Amino acid sequence: SAESLSSIHSTLESDFGPPFGQLTATDRDHATIGTPAPVVLPLGEYEVHLNPPPTSGGLLVALGLRLVEGVDPAVWQNPADSMVHFLAAMAVTQEARVHTVDELVRSARGNEEIIAHVLSPSFINSWRPRFQEILRDGLKDSIATSPDPGHTTHVSVVDARGMACTITTSNGEGCSHVVPHTGVVANN
Repeated sequence: SAESLSSIHSTLESDFGPPFGQLTATDRDHATIGTPAPVVLPLGEYEVHLNPPPTSGGLLVALGLRLVEGVDPAVWQNPADSMVHFLAAMAVTQEARVHTVDELVRSARGNEEIIAHVLSPSFINSWRPRFQEILRDGLKDSIATSPDPGHTTHVSVVDARGMACTITTSNGEGCSHVVPHTGVVANN
């Protein structure tokens, strides 16, 4: 309702406005809500919708899922083998982030072009040898690090009955503040 939205606005302004932060009523009044088209990843009988650029998270999740999609199903029956495969995929997606993906999402290219490039078989296949190398030899080098200060990941899952579950993780950028009466963690 308009009354509860007004209450949330007041809470945000008092919690994140001066003297504690920089949020103002003017910021709120000029804010817009965008609904960009998601990264859509067909995966077996499912269709996974992921965050599009300008964030890199959805593209990296898509790359990771493509890397593990051809893995022998028996691997997923063993927790240790599953962990090794997921860790290898995570290491490769971090390398892809540092060496390619972050630069792409900061470029002037349009979202459709960026998504098409990262989801292309040639891009995914270019990372498969590194994935296989890490599976075979382990991670011999330190994982590539990003010059960016931190990243936040948000995942939402909705099932066929409309039940939803979400999680947000942040490595140093989140403020750990839950906006009262919403259950929503304010980010950054």
